[in-house]
Amino acid sequence: MDLTSLSKIIKNEREKREISFEKIHQETKIPIKFLKYIEDDKWENFPSDAHKKAVLKKYLNYLKIEVGIDNLFKKEEEVDKENDVEKRDVESSEREEKKLNRKVCFVIILFVVFLTLFFIANHYIEVILK
Repeated sequence: MDLTSLSKIIKNEREKREISFEKIHQETKIPIKFLKYIEDDKWENFPSDAHKKAVLKKYLNYLKIEVGIDNLFKKEEEVDKENDVEKRDVESSEREEKKLNRKVCFVIILFVVFLTLFFIANHYIEVILK
């Protein structure tokens, strides 16, 4: 099970019991916006993973839904770690590409400067020899 599936289960259970967000808020003190984040699968809107986990546990207890959320969050953390590794790889590749582009630009500039100096020197030699 993932967080998206859990969102659907929670929403279905609350609607089946016909419990309003206001009632849950009054009885649990969970802010309504957090209840909506959970049911709308907007987990990224929580201020932190710890906050998300604590609110979710409280909400699940209130609805009497038993889910091993520790394993659920471990899976989410693994996905996050994989995404972080991929992101670092992309960033590293981009940095290497920028370094290469800078080196190529430097070589082109040196080449242009060398050609310019060569033609200037060649011109002066011709003037002197005449």
